[in-house]
Amino acid sequence: MTTALYRRDGNSAVLVGTFPSGGATVTRTRTTLAAALPAGTSVVVPTHTVGTSNLLIYLDGLLCHAGVSDQYVDASATTITFNDALPSGSEITAVHIS
Repeated sequence: MTTALYRRDGNSAVLVGTFPSGGATVTRTRTTLAAALPAGTSVVVPTHTVGTSNLLIYLDGLLCHAGVSDQYVDASATTITFNDALPSGSEITAVHIS
């Protein structure tokens, strides 16, 4: 048996992935910026496969979208970069589901 995980995108539900029931592992990191973060600066996130939908990034509790024209770029297996500068005090939460 599998469990499906969805995220909300406007009025639609987008499938994040399916996982064996009881077998999903969730890794979360939370960073509060002590200083402003310039655009393009790397932020460490849980290890993941670049370009997959099993990494969710939240900025101050709001879900962000990956892409060069969106909020952040999935830069490597352990980092993302935000496309805009972020002010100090911003909270970045990264959730990896495997």
